[in-house]
Amino acid sequence: MSTTHGNIGIVTSYRNMTSMQDSPGQPMNHTKSIVSMVYKGAFLGLLCFGIIEKSYACSCAPPPPPIDSLAGSDAVFVGTVLGHSWDGDEIKYDFRVEEVWKGVSYLQISVFTSPSVASCGYPFEFGKKYLVYAGRHEGLLATSICHRTQLLADAGFDIQQLGPPTATRADLSANPPSSWSIVSVRLVVLCVVLVVCLSLLVAWLIVRHVRARPVAQPDVPLDDEDVAG
Repeated sequence: MSTTHGNIGIVTSYRNMTSMQDSPGQPMNHTKSIVSMVYKGAFLGLLCFGIIEKSYACSCAPPPPPIDSLAGSDAVFVGTVLGHSWDGDEIKYDFRVEEVWKGVSYLQISVFTSPSVASCGYPFEFGKKYLVYAGRHEGLLATSICHRTQLLADAGFDIQQLGPPTATRADLSANPPSSWSIVSVRLVVLCVVLVVCLSLLVAWLIVRHVRARPVAQPDVPLDDEDVAG
């Protein structure tokens, strides 16, 4: 809505600027002509910028009330932001879980979001606590400014409506090994097996080569009779 008002203001300014031309019958001043062209160029640039800004702005309906948001979410919890990292074209935020209402079993969890508010990404800040409503997309939890996710300090109404949490840190489990750790272990085991197999193959080839080599006959001294003959 603000972008539309801005575009209307730009059009109005453009109309005011174009009225600076001289009246009919009088020669146009060269300086005014240049200024008019500059204004027209600035107008087109601002108009295009307003259109682009409007095209890329996040647009979503207001989130439903806390109870409905709880029912529609795959995970609802209070957590502290421990850090973040890029994962493709999204940002992954790691949380230290404090309280859980739904969908979380571990002490630490990761939630994905878009990198900017313009694309509906939620601007989490390191070290702060949030009440997070997250949905599951392709097996990963994700949230946005279209959810009821918010700072815990501002979530008093939601906390009251949600009621007591279903789990606290004492009820949660330690995180399982990450998928990368599992892959690493498998790679190490595979490498060890390959090294053992290659070692056995080399040993077998060496033994085979030794057995296939002809045995040298020892020199037998000749008797005197053999020499005389």
